[in-house]
Amino acid sequence: MDTTRLDGAIALVTGANGDIGSAVCTLLEARGATVLRSDLRAPEGVGDGFLPLDVTSEESWTRTLAAIESRHGALDILVNNAGIAPMERIDAMTLEDWRRCQQVNVEGVFLGLKLASALLARSGGRREGGAAIVNLCSGASDRPSAFSAAYCVSKAAARMLTRVAAVEFAALKHPIRVNSVHPGVVESAMMDDILATYSRITGGTPVETLRAASPLAIRWAASWNLSKWQRPWPSWHRQRPAMSTAMRCTWTADTPRRNRLRKKALSSSRLR
Repeated sequence: MDTTRLDGAIALVTGANGDIGSAVCTLLEARGATVLRSDLRAPEGVGDGFLPLDVTSEESWTRTLAAIESRHGALDILVNNAGIAPMERIDAMTLEDWRRCQQVNVEGVFLGLKLASALLARSGGRREGGAAIVNLCSGASDRPSAFSAAYCVSKAAARMLTRVAAVEFAALKHPIRVNSVHPGVVESAMMDDILATYSRITGGTPVETLRAASPLAIRWAASWNLSKWQRPWPSWHRQRPAMSTAMRCTWTADTPRRNRLRKKALSSSRLR
């Protein structure tokens, strides 16, 4: 049996217009899930599977989740991927930009956990291994980076929020697993902007030599955390319905042929 299959699962992915979000959606669909893509605006040519969602708005979350329950009657997977990465010196960053980063990267995850948990719990009770949440965090959650104060702090908060939600849902006996994926440098439009801003702030530091992972590598890590490989064994699922695993995705780029994903479990908590 292929335990990576997600046949019949209903999945919601936020920030689906971005490079990582789009890659995650594509892989989940390939593995059999019905994927509902969400973002602020629908891209051209999108079908009925798109739902407009402002992750910082409680009203928007409520409306989106009501539409999912009305159309599909369930939500088995939530991927909190939406995020922004403002770059600026601490002494030059505006309070408005700081707060906006926390709203999207932290409050967006919080609202997803808060408002989707009831539907996920009901759906998880009917699905082998329960429902699953993956929060896209970052290697920046525990590794500081110059000119990224707002981003690093927001991802550290999202990482801890993931761990708290995992143990809290377990204490409440909700059949929901909560995990986070921590990418490093990833080839994306967002990373292009980050590197360009870094070069500008530092007076022209070359960034071409930085090695980046493909979004295809990150989507694998996210999908693995949603698959049966990550599900608790049936013999102890009743006592331990939630598991928290923080994973870092790094990329080795010695040559194109030797590119490979290296995953390292940073922390794992199985309730006893």
